[in-house]
Amino acid sequence: MIDRAGIVAWLHETDPTRLSRLYRRADAVRREHVGDEVHLRGLVEVSNHCVRRCAYCGIAAPNSALPRYRMTKDEVLSVVWGRSSDDVWVGGARGAGGILIHWDGKKWSDSFPIAQLPIDALQGFSYGNLVVVTGGVAQLMHPEGSMSHSCGGGVKDGYGLANVRDVWVESDDEVWLAGDGIAQWTLPPSSSQGCRHIDDQRTLGVWGDGTGRIVVLSETGFSLELRERTQS
Repeated sequence: MIDRAGIVAWLHETDPTRLSRLYRRADAVRREHVGDEVHLRGLVEVSNHCVRRCAYCGIAAPNSALPRYRMTKDEVLSVVWGRSSDDVWVGGARGAGGILIHWDGKKWSDSFPIAQLPIDALQGFSYGNLVVVTGGVAQLMHPEGSMSHSCGGGVKDGYGLANVRDVWVESDDEVWLAGDGIAQWTLPPSSSQGCRHIDDQRTLGVWGDGTGRIVVLSETGFSLELRERTQS
């Protein structure tokens, strides 16, 4: 075990040979304990209030010179989806309405008419379009902000879905929706019948693995149900 004097000595070491030996030893210890994986951690802080007194941290409790804040629920962005480092979408609530912002690799933009209501869920396709869930309705949005199709508002003759809450884009022509039931949305739809009501069970979330298996989070006991892909 190295003592304080030894640590100080190494901090002042300038001999390349000794430093090289230290670096090799440090690398061996790192590999022994954590391996060769690199873990990246990114935080979006909703508050900088803290009761801890960590000496290294700029927001530690003793720092009385720091202006403190707590974001309100309406200020917190709740959903994010990205296709690449220069195509990222983030949505959430802002006051009584919503906010939808886009990162193009250089700047953020937020002039999208769909954000009149809080954004509850969103996911995109490989070719640029998005499915945005707002106000209980899933809407197909083009990158510039225009809308072309929607699914939601209720069920009629076996098609549609009420109170859409979540979306999963399984492929560029198949979307699954969770809400007051399950719906499979075929895109681009030739008519309103592109959004087919599959099940009446109230659901909170939906996810797929890209191979046709769909996982549905139901409201009853928060159980998981596994569904096969339904063919048209």
